[in-house]
Amino acid sequence: MSTVPIGWTICPTAERDITVLAGGEDLIARERALQHGLAEAVTTAFPLATDAGLEILRAGGNAFDAAVAAAWALCVCEPSASGLGGQTVMLVHHADGRTTVVDGHSSAPMAASIETIGRNEQRSGHRSSTVPTTPATLDWVQRTYGSLDRQSVLAPAIRIAEEGFAITELQHRQARWVVVFLGVSAGGK
Repeated sequence: MSTVPIGWTICPTAERDITVLAGGEDLIARERALQHGLAEAVTTAFPLATDAGLEILRAGGNAFDAAVAAAWALCVCEPSASGLGGQTVMLVHHADGRTTVVDGHSSAPMAASIETIGRNEQRSGHRSSTVPTTPATLDWVQRTYGSLDRQSVLAPAIRIAEEGFAITELQHRQARWVVVFLGVSAGGK
């Protein structure tokens, strides 16, 4: 696991090779990057997810593979913030300068309406959720833009899930909050 502060990691080669121009624009100097090896940068909200992205880059994956691997790892490490039950939208910047938005916004089930779901049910419980899009969005981005196979990209997240990890103080508090809501929900009995 990284020994860097929680939240982000930048490889030293990438840090050295970033040139800030007078206009404030950040560029990676291609010549220096080639001299020092490839620059790599991964940033996430959880160190193990950052490590997952770096692992994939170092295994020969491209930036899309690394982003998806980091996102799968976040699904394991931060399920309440970046979990499988959420929605994922990605802003993709291609090497040729094009930018694409991958719209993974969620929608409510077809039968859901104000008439079928009461006011309290709209605020909490299983009836307040939408159809999750994170798994489909991550899979689509990796298949469309990635260079590695699905199993390789999922491997870090699977390893984290199987080996376990230390939860944060916030996650501990969240687990205590959820216990209260599960006892109130008809689905939690």
